[in-house]
Amino acid sequence: MKLRSRIVYLSIFYLLIAILHTSNLVIHTIYWRTNKSSLLDSEVTGTNPAGFLGHDFPSSLPLSPSRSSLDRVPLSVQETVHYSLSGDASDNEWSNLTSAGFGYAHLGPDSRLFMVGMFHELHCLRVLNFAFDRSRKATGDHIHHCLNYLRQMALCSADVTLEPGDFTKRNFEGSRTGSVHVCRDWSALYDAMEDNWVQWEDVAGGDPSARAAASL
Repeated sequence: MKLRSRIVYLSIFYLLIAILHTSNLVIHTIYWRTNKSSLLDSEVTGTNPAGFLGHDFPSSLPLSPSRSSLDRVPLSVQETVHYSLSGDASDNEWSNLTSAGFGYAHLGPDSRLFMVGMFHELHCLRVLNFAFDRSRKATGDHIHHCLNYLRQMALCSADVTLEPGDFTKRNFEGSRTGSVHVCRDWSALYDAMEDNWVQWEDVAGGDPSARAAASL
């Protein structure tokens, strides 16, 4: 009887341990699923306070206090006569894709310089555009960097929008509109860059060397 009682007690003990372990695992899973989006949002929106020294800076451009993230907007992909390989009109169109500050933001008490990812991508598209024009200077190393950067950014965005049919067999003259993609509001990012530039100009004042450095 004593041996049987001991076995029963041990069985109950191990059962309780198993229940506690399972409960802990369930609680941890629920916590992670509940807080996952907020944890990722803090990385995406860059709202964490930072000193902007060394590696102490947010992962994304801090937006205005009234906007914690970029809204989702539709983009209907279309063929266009604009942004051609060369020509004065094309130069103006490509140049106008940059932001105030030429894609750079100045952040923190010391106006530390950062490039914003979207404008790095647009810069790289411009470099590839230069590669088709012999009058432009685009080094092989720079082109290689930009191809690799754009490759990684395409993987990073992992756009799962469905595009019907085989696009390589499309008549782009007759069929000029593609699928609608859901994007982040790039116009709000341009506004944020404009605000950042104005604030930095107030700090930099009339220092031409500072403005020249920002345009590199």
